[in-house]
Amino acid sequence: MAPKAGAKNNSSDTSSQNNSIRLDLTKLQKLLDLLDAKEQPASQANRQFVRWPFRHVCVPLTITHQAGSKSTIGVACRNISCGGLSVLHNAYVYPNSHCEISLPHCMGYSVEIPGKIARVSHLTGIIHEVGIKFKDSIRISDFVNNGTQADALSIEKVDSTQLRGSLLFIGATELDQQIVRHHLRETSVRVQHAATYDDAIKKANAGADMIILDAEFDAASTPTVLERLRADGVIVPVLSVVSGVASVNAKNAGVVKPDAVINRPITERTLQQLIAGLLKPDGCKGLTASSLPPNHPSLCLVKSFVDEVKRQAGQLETTMAEKSTERSILLCRQIGGVAPVVGFDALADLARRAETAIAASMSVDEAMPDLRRLIAACRKTRG
Repeated sequence: MAPKAGAKNNSSDTSSQNNSIRLDLTKLQKLLDLLDAKEQPASQANRQFVRWPFRHVCVPLTITHQAGSKSTIGVACRNISCGGLSVLHNAYVYPNSHCEISLPHCMGYSVEIPGKIARVSHLTGIIHEVGIKFKDSIRISDFVNNGTQADALSIEKVDSTQLRGSLLFIGATELDQQIVRHHLRETSVRVQHAATYDDAIKKANAGADMIILDAEFDAASTPTVLERLRADGVIVPVLSVVSGVASVNAKNAGVVKPDAVINRPITERTLQQLIAGLLKPDGCKGLTASSLPPNHPSLCLVKSFVDEVKRQAGQLETTMAEKSTERSILLCRQIGGVAPVVGFDALADLARRAETAIAASMSVDEAMPDLRRLIAACRKTRG
């Protein structure tokens, strides 16, 4: 996915570009409200991925036709999932046609995403709904302003027998532990418990794939447990457990936020959905491991890149201590500029987020959470 500068990310943007169905934002919203209201719950149950509203008036879609020619049209967007996109167009399009769509990223640039036409259905008049299947899965949080909760809840149907990994539950009561183990009884997820921070950091570094953290326990220390974990280089996904009004302050206690939140009472379906979303098999690809295929010509550069970013992680720590905004921004740009070349796109996104956070306030302290996460990820990279 290649970023392209200059695009806006705003569903209310009434761009001067015309979509093919000739509807402005107001009329498009009314139509989509009507379509969503008519949708049957049964159709949602059969989906593999959760769909999120993605109401953009006009985005460019380039279609490669059967004869080999290409055409670019402006289409209106309806919804998005980590596996595909639904758009509205004024004509029939042949299924299985290859395509590329330019989507507005939450950070202000556009991303070209390849895919193919998966389905076409007539809605009304000239309007057709076109389903696009992405070539590779995307992260919903890159395109939907819903935080990382959307990423974690991206999978609609979960096969519990396919869930596996090591889960560390920090600060849980005995009852919470029993509930979580019961909900995961048909999975291959191994659950451990830690009652103190020292025990938590030891077990986390021993190979936990994911952490569940009680929000009250997290907020009981300053800095919070989550902030201490991130500062100590733990970058595995963290799911925070909150309960009612009493946990509102705990939920918002720290500057560093969890990857997802689950409310008590913990249900089996939601817990398994969140674990499946946070423990995707390719979750480390592009962040701490290269996503390049084995025969890619740039694969020979991965080892040198890994050595370099680990050195740059140390330099970032120094610039943080020195409160050097310019040097920190430069290092983030260096990491973000090279990382995609060797298949570390997610690491590049972390670097861009850290750079944006510094530039927004011109303060290293304000960007500390993003910088700590970037440093931790750099140190975890491997060839």
